[in-house]
Amino acid sequence: MYDLTNHLRKRYLWAASVLLFTISLSVGYVIYVSNMQENDAKIINIAGMQRMLSQKIALHRQLLNYDPAPFEEVQLRVAVDRLIANHDFLLASDMFQHPEVSSLLAHNSSLDKRIRAYAKNAVSGEDMSRFSGRPLASLLQELNLVVSALERRSAEKVEYLQRVLPLLILIAILTIWCEWFLIFKPLSKRVSDMLSKLREQKRVATHASRVKDDFLANVSHELFTPINGILGLLKEPAKVSQKDVEVVINCTQNLRSTVQQMLDIQQLKSGRFLLSKSTQPLSTTIKSTLAPHRLNTYFAHRIKLHCDEIDRVRITTDHVRLIQVLNQVLTNALIHTQGEVIIEAHYHPLDECICVDIRDFGDGIDVRDLEAARRNSLHYDNHKVHDFKGVKLGLSLAFAITRLAQGQLHFEHLKNGTLAQLVWPAVNANSENKVLHPGRSRELKALIVEDNDINQMVLRNIIEMFDFEVDSACDGVEALSQVKRNHYDCIFMDINMPNMDGIEATKRIRTELKCDTPILLVTASQDEFRIKQGVRAGANAVIHKPIEIDHVKAALEQVQLLGEFP
Repeated sequence: MYDLTNHLRKRYLWAASVLLFTISLSVGYVIYVSNMQENDAKIINIAGMQRMLSQKIALHRQLLNYDPAPFEEVQLRVAVDRLIANHDFLLASDMFQHPEVSSLLAHNSSLDKRIRAYAKNAVSGEDMSRFSGRPLASLLQELNLVVSALERRSAEKVEYLQRVLPLLILIAILTIWCEWFLIFKPLSKRVSDMLSKLREQKRVATHASRVKDDFLANVSHELFTPINGILGLLKEPAKVSQKDVEVVINCTQNLRSTVQQMLDIQQLKSGRFLLSKSTQPLSTTIKSTLAPHRLNTYFAHRIKLHCDEIDRVRITTDHVRLIQVLNQVLTNALIHTQGEVIIEAHYHPLDECICVDIRDFGDGIDVRDLEAARRNSLHYDNHKVHDFKGVKLGLSLAFAITRLAQGQLHFEHLKNGTLAQLVWPAVNANSENKVLHPGRSRELKALIVEDNDINQMVLRNIIEMFDFEVDSACDGVEALSQVKRNHYDCIFMDINMPNMDGIEATKRIRTELKCDTPILLVTASQDEFRIKQGVRAGANAVIHKPIEIDHVKAALEQVQLLGEFP
């Protein structure tokens, strides 16, 4: 917008300058013509006055011959002086530079000499023949010729100026035309285009605001539903049954799944989403996908699985993300149909890929929802957004994760139902040799640096599962004191803590204490800058909250502190 404003200002100043120049030129020319006509009229008037003065001088001269009165002498002197002054003025004017006029009256011309002699004789009274008869008529005739020549010269100027004035008008019209087509019309188009873009941006912003409101409303519902379930079931701990515990666990998993979906979308948009490969039987992956749905009696009897030949197939791929994609596609199929959902899974060793077909017999997913999901965006229908559970991020994630894994996810709307086809790259690991980590010669010791008691308890329980002896510290200051007094094989360091945060504590452990104990950052933050700060300070690996056994196991394997555990 600033560039457009600057561009408009420059073009406007240029157009205004050209228009001002044209107007100034036209006004100046009109003033010049007016002054010239006024000057020419004055000269012609003075030239005509010379004839009258010549006659007046002749009259006073003749009267003085009969009656030499003082009044007549004064009037004669005044008329003679006026005649000579006018004569000198005419000779000096620019109109008398024209050849036609100068041939009649110029310095030392016959008429010039006659006029000066006429004035001299009028004063001295010599040669009275000049003031009557043929000599006087001849003088008046020559003066009349001068006036006629001046009038013709003035008429020529007016005719010339009349031809120039339309030319100036044409120049002004052409200037305005050029300014319109070369300046104002392009500017008008550019402003119109900019306004169209702004209207489109406003429409997009309005739509985004509406989607945001719908999304927040839907997310809040999906978050509060499991939270209410957890709080309601645990309100009276003494009455909690094993079934209630299982429901609480399911609520917690749903809550974590919703939060994880939003974090995954953010990581995908920022380019920080990574795949982590592992090796396990394909049948295990398929069973893990079906497990939560088979716990639901409404869904369990409707799922039909056809994949007997994959029982002995072991593959290397990101099984967690594969389960996430399959689970989302299967969930969509179960939601959009009341009948059976058929799953067929095959492994193609030559192409090194898994092919999974999920067929349902319902109405299928709306085309607009599919198109929005392919673009990693959200499409909300205000009439349908509350019909189904979930925050409608799963399908977008499924497409995005599949693209990241270099696989393919395709939906085909059939005459009766929908067919979802997933092609997922996977390496056959049946021929790979299993590498065993060496056993331990002693029990390992770990330090947990965490200010939150619940997080500390969860992490302690997980670490103790790997036969670690565990100490704890509530901030970086206490952690430095513990490391000085004890030897640790591993330090689990939270980033955000009071007194001294995990990044500063890691830096001091490396620089001041000269300790090379593996440090594993444990954080719920998605701030990549802070995480990189911790790694530069000396951390060896990162564990993201919520803390999972697999995450801790992978981090311990990364720093080579884990033997083979079931």
